[in-house]
Amino acid sequence: MPKAAPRRDPHWKAFASRRRDPETKREAVLKTAAQLFLEKSYGRTSLNDVAERLNITKPALYHYFRNKEQILLECYRLGCGLIEEILNDIAAHCGTGLEKVEAFIYSYANVMTINFGRCVMRLDDGDLSSEALAEVRLDDGDLSSEALAEVRNYKRKIDGRLRSFIREGIDDGSITRCDPKIAAFSIAGAVNWICKWYEPEGPLSAEEIATQFARTLTQGLENRNRAATVAVARPNHRVPETGNGSREMIAEPVEKSAPAGAGASILIRKAAVLGAGTMGSRIAAHLANAGLPVVLLDIPMEGPARSGIAAQALEALKKSRPAAFYEPSLAGRITVGNFDDHLELLKDCDWVIEAVTENLAIKQSLLARVAPHLKSDAILTTNTSGLPVASIVTGMPDPLRRRWFGTHFFNPPRYMRLVEIIATPEADRAAVDGVAHFADLRLGKEVVFARDTPNFIANRIGVFIMLEALRLMQAEDLTIEEVDALTGTAIGWPRTGTFRLADLVGLDVLAHVAANFPRSHSEQMALPAFVKTMLERRWLGDKTKQGFYKKEKDGEGKELRLALDWKIVEYRPAQRPKFPSLEMAKTAERLRDRLVQLLSGDTRKDKAARFHWRLLTALWNYAADCLPEIADDVSSVDRAMRAGFNWEMGPFQLWDAAGVRQTVDRMKAAGEPVSPVVERMLAKDIDAWYGDRGDASYDPALEAYRPIPEVEGIARIARYRARNGVVRQNPGASLIDIGDGVACLELHSVKTAIGEDVVRLVTETFRAESDAVRNFSAFVLSADTDNFSVGANLMQLLLAVQEDEWDDVDLMIRAFQRMTSSIKFCPRPVVVAPFGFCFGGGAEIAIHGARRQAHAELYMGLVETGVGLLPAGGGCKEMTLQAVDSGAPDALRKNFETIAMAKVSTSAVEARRFGYLAQADRITMNRERLLHDAKELARELVNSGYAPPLSRQDIPSPGDSMLATLRMGVRMMREGDFISDHDAKVANRVAHVLCGGKITPGTPVSEQYLLDLEREGFLSLCGEKKTQERIAFTLKNGKPLRN
Repeated sequence: MPKAAPRRDPHWKAFASRRRDPETKREAVLKTAAQLFLEKSYGRTSLNDVAERLNITKPALYHYFRNKEQILLECYRLGCGLIEEILNDIAAHCGTGLEKVEAFIYSYANVMTINFGRCVMRLDDGDLSSEALAEVRLDDGDLSSEALAEVRNYKRKIDGRLRSFIREGIDDGSITRCDPKIAAFSIAGAVNWICKWYEPEGPLSAEEIATQFARTLTQGLENRNRAATVAVARPNHRVPETGNGSREMIAEPVEKSAPAGAGASILIRKAAVLGAGTMGSRIAAHLANAGLPVVLLDIPMEGPARSGIAAQALEALKKSRPAAFYEPSLAGRITVGNFDDHLELLKDCDWVIEAVTENLAIKQSLLARVAPHLKSDAILTTNTSGLPVASIVTGMPDPLRRRWFGTHFFNPPRYMRLVEIIATPEADRAAVDGVAHFADLRLGKEVVFARDTPNFIANRIGVFIMLEALRLMQAEDLTIEEVDALTGTAIGWPRTGTFRLADLVGLDVLAHVAANFPRSHSEQMALPAFVKTMLERRWLGDKTKQGFYKKEKDGEGKELRLALDWKIVEYRPAQRPKFPSLEMAKTAERLRDRLVQLLSGDTRKDKAARFHWRLLTALWNYAADCLPEIADDVSSVDRAMRAGFNWEMGPFQLWDAAGVRQTVDRMKAAGEPVSPVVERMLAKDIDAWYGDRGDASYDPALEAYRPIPEVEGIARIARYRARNGVVRQNPGASLIDIGDGVACLELHSVKTAIGEDVVRLVTETFRAESDAVRNFSAFVLSADTDNFSVGANLMQLLLAVQEDEWDDVDLMIRAFQRMTSSIKFCPRPVVVAPFGFCFGGGAEIAIHGARRQAHAELYMGLVETGVGLLPAGGGCKEMTLQAVDSGAPDALRKNFETIAMAKVSTSAVEARRFGYLAQADRITMNRERLLHDAKELARELVNSGYAPPLSRQDIPSPGDSMLATLRMGVRMMREGDFISDHDAKVANRVAHVLCGGKITPGTPVSEQYLLDLEREGFLSLCGEKKTQERIAFTLKNGKPLRN
């Protein structure tokens, strides 16, 4: 029988073009080599084998790797890097020592089933020395001493961390007394052996093997005599399959244990979503973002592609804007199917979410089909937005009803923070708490418990006020644009206003929610005739390309924005509203001040004042009347509106800001209705919905204040500021004691732009001789604003440049560099917690931290080239260091492209890929937990014996050969008309700095040398007229100019 031809890697040809990303080719080499090491052993695999499998020549391999040893080491680094990240996540997010050991076994066992993990361990005996697991003999001798030292160091690290987890368990009582060294050896020996016998096509999946190993190996360690056993929650470090059968090295976040009874005992490792519509598919995407493998099912189609609906939904997710996934590769975690052929895929799902059409009969029919395929402890929830949750499972078996409740997400689920949980009377509290715990920590959600009433909380209040605004528009003879201006940022609501939001949500959705309102409010919820006409014409908003607004092009191809004239139900050019009182109020920075100004206008003469008064009093009365019905307390309503509709303040917070007694007196004087709920509150001499500095809220049932429960790990800087005061401050920043020996340096300048005041306080705080360094053991650098920082204060820079104050500009750059250096070399660890926009100088601050604890929604970039400059606060220097230290031949080119193209991440996951975050940095899903997680990371660094880095003097410079390569790339981009002449000039300056100038490759240079190059390049570009034009244009228009 003829011998089968060796399998060729199909990916190499796809990347054969010189324009393709060399990093993808490099990855193909590693994946192919790892597979061959498994098939033939390391010793019997040659570079010829690798080249033949890839269908390339052997010399082509030398462009990416010097020899076979380097390939093996890189495979080893990938495997060990994943293990190290897992260990960091476990240390941060698991509770007891036993939990950490079990999480380690579970995750490490999973790693032993992937190619990069298996190839490290599964080497033939002839390839191993007696010293350690990875001392590999090559044909011409052992590994080099440097490589061997690196391998041993990785092994010691992993072994040491496992032993520390065991010691921690002994100390906290969760692990019985034993020898940590023997226990660690026993665990490592058992788990490492998986790679010897594991086969991907075997009867047990990697996850099943990992689960059994974790359970079996920890049984002997568990202290069964412990008085109160803490429930164990394992992380989900599943590494998904990629299209070519290999596995991507992606580590998921680890679930943090909660106190007993708070949901930590519920383990959610795999989920399913029933219904692949807009909402269902996006829920599936965010579950994948959280690290879960997800099954996405919908009705079958005719023909061979029976799962086409779910498959098309997945393809749409990959292209959606804003992006549904943190990174495109995460789409690989979703498995699609249909309700007829693939219900068996639900058998190992821990959480199943129903998200089909809002039809009671359809939901009940589907659940009856699904129920037999669920495991006994699976949690089943519905994403219904209006149907009574309990009614959907009427007649279903008791065990299913106990695992059934509502989880109402808001669209788009990745970006909208609210999840309303609606527990039925029969729902098992542990299951409810488990999902709430998971939604908080892993999905990053603001969890609000709502009652099983029509439209729950947020839609009940939010859609009411949207329809009230619509009614007032007609009564006051206002336009669509005028109402949007009045219901936008001036009152702390999103800039979309009422009708732009309606177009985003969909008019059909709003009509459906309105139809669900209780009959007692039907007279207020009736849709106007013109809205019914829009529904008939299918003018539903963005989904149909026209709603309250419409875009079209004129004869010259320019885009025109049209608005609906509601009187004739036809479109006309949109107009800019003019309300003098509104424009005046917008000058006030605080919402409280704007609100007072807006409500103080003369309602008889000022149409805007009259609209705001009537709208807000309607909101306040309606919210108060609904309170006993829809939620337990006012804080739940306010949290729901802030997270679900992106309001700056909830209705009760707004009322407090306006003054409850003053506004009620005004309502009564005008003969307007007042909610009896607020009248009873005022009768008790309680003048505000919140008391005790916001830590208690009024309870209508008690007719008194009730403390708002504090959730462990949820904290903002403002809370510590109110409790502990300020250590020192200036207009741009403050230093605040956040407890446990940790201080937070808070940025709070306008738009958190980095000006002279921020630079001064940061530098003074982190210098080695400062009082702060003496008095605190660690620092967190963050903010309470919407964005971490938009970068350096460009206005200050432009004014200095235009006045030819070049000495001042030089001093500005030097001061900025001293600031970032003070962060990096501070004797105490400085953990930077970036979130939202983190641009330019803000990114440079983050890059210089000892570590970063980033929010998942991080839009980070060194964007200076967009205004014709280059990063001069150490950003170029750090990207050079990163490239040099990585040893990867293409690292500097990638970092050059990142800076020159001003790449901005669309998530923290992507920021890590761009090199803005390191593998050891951590990601927090819930913005409200970011400060706490950063603080814990800072304390962990202290406890591990943190020592600051030393300023490096011997950095091997990439030199003039790399500079020539980068400049050739710039020239080709210019010749292809992809960039302008000024873009090319800026890019060449960036290349000059990154390469260390025109010097011999390998010439040792210092960090200060690279900083000087940054400063020189920055000053030179500041003098360019086109750079000054870019800065001025960006300041005026908020977007870059290409000139």
